[in-house]
Amino acid sequence: MLVIRDVLASALCEPYAIDAEAGVEDAADYMAAHDAVALVVMEGERAVGVFTCRDFLRRHARRHAEALSGATVRSAMGNELLSATPSDNVAEMLVLMMRAGVSVLPVLDEGRLVGVLRLRDMAKRVFDAYTEELRHLQDYIADLLEADKD
Repeated sequence: MLVIRDVLASALCEPYAIDAEAGVEDAADYMAAHDAVALVVMEGERAVGVFTCRDFLRRHARRHAEALSGATVRSAMGNELLSATPSDNVAEMLVLMMRAGVSVLPVLDEGRLVGVLRLRDMAKRVFDAYTEELRHLQDYIADLLEADKD
């Protein structure tokens, strides 16, 4: 069974985080400086949400006439935090992510942020695992057929 820990070890996505009371402009600047697609929103050491480029655009579109200064990340982030632990099943988390419409998954170990995974990285690992399993099954069947000829 493929678990989050297996994917996290090879993930290219850094776990960038920001304080919940940080300004939206600061978050956008931070994301741009680090080429990050999302920031895990923290209250001290506790993850409380995820702030994405989509959240920024949604906030900006809603309030285009109003300056973003003074707006906090908490006020612009999505409402519900979907996170995983290193031992969670990757396939099950993929289903939850797709149902929730999220593309970034914070990974928490005993409540501590240890990484961030993207939907596409997880889907690729599951696809690669199934492809490898299919190759092994094909080899096994070919060996059985060969043995049957003898």
